[in-house]
Amino acid sequence: MTRVDLSWPGASRRSSLAPPGAVASNTTSADIWALVTAAQSGDADAFGRVYTLYVDDVYRYILARISDQRLSEDFVSETFIRAYSAIHSVQYQGNTLRAWLITIAKNIVRDFYSSRRRRREVLIDEITDNCIVGESAEVQVFKLDRRETLWRCVNKLTSGQRICIRLRFEFGMSVRETAVMMERSEQAIRQLQHRGVCKLSELLERELAYP
Repeated sequence: MTRVDLSWPGASRRSSLAPPGAVASNTTSADIWALVTAAQSGDADAFGRVYTLYVDDVYRYILARISDQRLSEDFVSETFIRAYSAIHSVQYQGNTLRAWLITIAKNIVRDFYSSRRRRREVLIDEITDNCIVGESAEVQVFKLDRRETLWRCVNKLTSGQRICIRLRFEFGMSVRETAVMMERSEQAIRQLQHRGVCKLSELLERELAYP
């Protein structure tokens, strides 16, 4: 499995994952911090070697938390882009460089889940404000805390409704962006969204009544 190629000079490609820490374990702490010092002085080749040392550890950390290979590779790229931008701020204080990189990756993963959670809450607000009948909205929302239930019901919508709901609430697109993507007018998207949200409310009511 080939990791993301960020095209830094000095970064070597590996066709498969090495055991955790295997590459870095053959390099002393002094060697690693010498690379950091060189990278801070503008040596892109040195940072490429840092990438080679730690890319698999960062990839494993991210993949274990989001279980999506392609997205994990994107987040690995983002981790090292941020690390490269912030390399001048790194100082040796007894911590390992790996810990610093993992902290960057952890923040990226945290931001990802926070964004997903906010978009889910917006969708839930749409349901409770417009379509929920019967059981109180508060109880419904409490039950909707199970994300998998929500998106399982989304998958039961018509193709147009499902695409609209996912673009709007999972990927965070605006009405205009969704209209362009689906090649429809903005008014048509608003109507499609409303019908989809109300249908989703009906599906959730049945789903949550029989857990």
